[in-house]
Amino acid sequence: MYGIIKNMKKKVSLLGILLLVPISASFVSCANNNLIITPKTDKTYHVGDFFRLDDFDIKNGSDNLKIELDHEEFPDGSVLNDKGNYVFTITDEKNQKSTDINISVLSKEDRNIKKEDFTYYDLGKNASLPTLQTTGDLNVLVVPYIVKGFEANASQTNLDRIKRTFAGDSTNTNYESVSSFYKKSSYNKLNINFTVTDWFDTKMSPMDIYLENDKSQNDIGINYITNSCLEYYKTTYKDDATKFDNDKDGLIDAIWVISSAPNYTKNSYDSRFASMYWAFTYRNIPNYQLANILDPKVCNFSNITYDFMDYGYGTSGVDAHTFIHETGHLLGLLDYYSYNYDCSPMGDVDMMDYNIGDHNALSKYALGWVKPTVVRESKTITLKPFENDGSFILVGSKNFIDFAFDEYFTIEFITPTNLNEKDYLNVFHGVSEIQGYSKPGIRITHADNRGAYISESRKTISSDDTNKITKNYLTNTPSNNPKFLANPLYFANIMNKNYGSANSNPLENWYKKSDEALFFKGEKFSLNNDSVYKELMPSNSSKLNKYLMGESADNIVDFSVEVIDITETEATLKIDF
Repeated sequence: MYGIIKNMKKKVSLLGILLLVPISASFVSCANNNLIITPKTDKTYHVGDFFRLDDFDIKNGSDNLKIELDHEEFPDGSVLNDKGNYVFTITDEKNQKSTDINISVLSKEDRNIKKEDFTYYDLGKNASLPTLQTTGDLNVLVVPYIVKGFEANASQTNLDRIKRTFAGDSTNTNYESVSSFYKKSSYNKLNINFTVTDWFDTKMSPMDIYLENDKSQNDIGINYITNSCLEYYKTTYKDDATKFDNDKDGLIDAIWVISSAPNYTKNSYDSRFASMYWAFTYRNIPNYQLANILDPKVCNFSNITYDFMDYGYGTSGVDAHTFIHETGHLLGLLDYYSYNYDCSPMGDVDMMDYNIGDHNALSKYALGWVKPTVVRESKTITLKPFENDGSFILVGSKNFIDFAFDEYFTIEFITPTNLNEKDYLNVFHGVSEIQGYSKPGIRITHADNRGAYISESRKTISSDDTNKITKNYLTNTPSNNPKFLANPLYFANIMNKNYGSANSNPLENWYKKSDEALFFKGEKFSLNNDSVYKELMPSNSSKLNKYLMGESADNIVDFSVEVIDITETEATLKIDF
């Protein structure tokens, strides 16, 4: 696509040389045309970098310069995604003079990241599945759109409710807003600033939208809607939307589009596109090839119908639970439940399971919000409530590498306080009715590291530097996670205290809802030889899979956790190896 254009009058391969070696002069005068090209920096271009004409001073003594690139599909700000040469033409509009500049592009070096800094964002970046960054002050666009036939729902009242859902707080919502939840859940490490537009009138019915679907993607029209919503914002608000490309990769990191049409349980839609009128998060894949830092396109997005504000505690006021859950997907988190609804590894009690309570330690660890206390020897230790200060215990094998996508056990002290309080002490009336843990207890979870792998070598650590993580990819294939059959990717399962026996069906008795999942004072979990909990391990033993790290005798984890005491504010545990 971006090859050299044929039939050029003249090739001057000066700029490519200047970009690959130190500049030895303050400017270069292009032969014959008297155009002066001065690179602003001594930059070498690699595949994956963005080319900007603003990187260069281009002069000829006239202000009438027209800059044309070699191909209409390669605008200023595009990503260099092919090793080789690029040519652009600079034309002096006044004197009709031009010259062709050739840029050499080198192959992109492997992305290496320190293991302790590796998060879902990095995982997605390396897998070409971009997500919203997990920390910092971030800007996210929200566009409510009108579907023909449902104009009455596009009211000022509902617009105000949408604004509270995203940017309100616990005082003007029936729980938290999306912004206030993530600020608290991340312990102030993530601050999302939402820009909510007015209603965008598509003047299109559900069938009209469906007919705009990308036939090659079978996207039911959602790509058309997300692209249209972004263009509506750019045109109406006269803004290039670059502020929503927080990491400057040429793509909008996250956009919310909210339909005035009700969800499919409340309306009879054509079966071909009924799923459009629900809550889901996905990526506008075709736009990934159009990345441009000057004109970013939609990539990561969440779609929802306006009436999800009425679920949960939203019968009066607004409820943001589903919006919070979908924002978790925008950050890279996966669902902790089977799409066949036959298995829930967190026992339904988690924001990424049945949309209730705070995120668990595994999720927050992989988002870069918390660091564990790694225990490798017998000791007595005291924990504060996880939802309040982020403290938790991690037990792994001897070769655990302090990496969220390794295999290990997390031990959390969970209480019905802070972001858990409302959902743990009340029944949440969502798609299904569910309630969390009613009293303080210890949650022990096994994290299965088969969520990330390198298809070529199945190694997580690069061969030349054990402190670096190389390319990692997501997988949800049964062959890589056979324990869960055709269920989606899981990273965890709760080690319930009252798990049955080998004669019981794991899918029926594995994950306990409510307090039965937790351990209380005087109760004990162990992974010893006679422990029934070994049956919850994919290996059916106390041996970790270490799927990424390879087999090793050091992968045996034989330990026990006894709850010595629990109060409302702390838990004392005895851990033995």
